Amino acid sequence: RSPTTMTMDYMDILELSDDLFARKFTDSIDATIKDVIDFRRKKEEDNLKQLNESDILDHEEMPSFDHSFDGHGILIVAKETIGDPMPLCIGLGETKNQIKLVPCFHDWVPPTLAPGWETGAVIEEETLLHNRWELGPCSSDGSIEKLDSNIMNMTPGVYSPVGPRCMLKQMDGIRHGRCMDGESESTDHGGNIQVFPCVRNWNQFVSFGNGTLAPLGSIHLTIPTYMMKMLELKGKKQEATQCLGVKCRGIYDNCDEKEEKESANNDDD
Repeated sequence: RSPTTMTMDYMDILELSDDLFARKFTDSIDATIKDVIDFRRKKEEDNLKQLNESDILDHEEMPSFDHSFDGHGILIVAKETIGDPMPLCIGLGETKNQIKLVPCFHDWVPPTLAPGWETGAVIEEETLLHNRWELGPCSSDGSIEKLDSNIMNMTPGVYSPVGPRCMLKQMDGIRHGRCMDGESESTDHGGNIQVFPCVRNWNQFVSFGNGTLAPLGSIHLTIPTYMMKMLELKGKKQEATQCLGVKCRGIYDNCDEKEEKESANNDDD
């Protein structure tokens, strides 16, 4: 079986793989990726040359943005619910893998929240199970910054117009370590978002909007170029950036009931 031909669609995956070798590269399909790899290698070598020997011994490479948030993780809060009696966050609820909007906190927490609470640190004891996310690893081209409002803002890189691409992983419960995932690599609007074992595929790398390719404060996937070409051949119009949204909003939708029905139907099949 012939190996996958590496194109710019795979650049972030190559960077985050920690592998020393990759194949195959075909100039007639995409010669740019080799130029970008050479650019990255030269940049890394130049950085090393600027360090003296003692610096190298003590040096630990730091990301352009601190993704750890001191190990507390992040809550992804629906902006329009920040001032509500119970703010809603992207989470899982108690069961299943489908991502939905659920209450961010235990019932006793909202009355204690001060104005601007969304700019503070996450307190694990206050949050419901499956609401905390770990951001990272992230690719290095471009940068991410956390604004004073706690909205994540992206600056494009040299070769990545969407800036760094990151994985979002569950931090708690039996689904700890699973990645946010666009189900079945769907490019259709309204497709399901779930958690799934991390396989470093394009539908598990998210980017943050800055008001150009995607709205500020949004989280989006980037559809690979080869898939965009296939969609064009089929006459389908599709934006390359696909913003993430969730179908279920707290107690307003009977999503658990829908999931149970879908699960029963799958069992019948």
